[in-house]
Amino acid sequence: MKNFLKIFVVAASFVLLFNTSSFAIVDLAVWGGWVHGGKMDYDILAASIKGEKFKGPQIGIKGHVNTSIVPFIELGVGLFSQSSDLKVDLTKPDEKIKRNTSGFDVNFILDFPGIKPYVRGTWAFHDKIDTIQTRWKTFGVGGGVELSLFFIKLYGEYMYDTSKHKLGDVSAKTFNMGVKLGF
Repeated sequence: MKNFLKIFVVAASFVLLFNTSSFAIVDLAVWGGWVHGGKMDYDILAASIKGEKFKGPQIGIKGHVNTSIVPFIELGVGLFSQSSDLKVDLTKPDEKIKRNTSGFDVNFILDFPGIKPYVRGTWAFHDKIDTIQTRWKTFGVGGGVELSLFFIKLYGEYMYDTSKHKLGDVSAKTFNMGVKLGF
């Protein structure tokens, strides 16, 4: 873990050395979304869940240090944290699983006036489902579109993540809508 932290600090320092013409040197975003099409092959809740689907609401926050790599391409390196209340067994409406994920976040944004498409990658150093957690084995990829309104951006994105826990695998697809502020 020390090596990963060192790499992150060096990468963030490297980003800060560039003269930036990006949206903001630092940004902070919040979102709400819906997890759908999630799949769990897992032993949890005192039962074996094999191929069980889940869904539920998700909220999150992320922050980045940004720079322009070349004209029209921005790079944001930062951290994210998200939380989901997942409904697994559709026959028992009160039975839910809490999932919390935190980790590193990277955005590559095409800097067009007004509309900015982007791709996003995540690598979680912490993924906890109910009482079982894993470290460094959760990855996510996705993409979205940001709409610029001065120093505020509205965005929508689609994310896919997969996680390897010692009791099984979890994957999820999520639609998120959020607001990003630049400083």
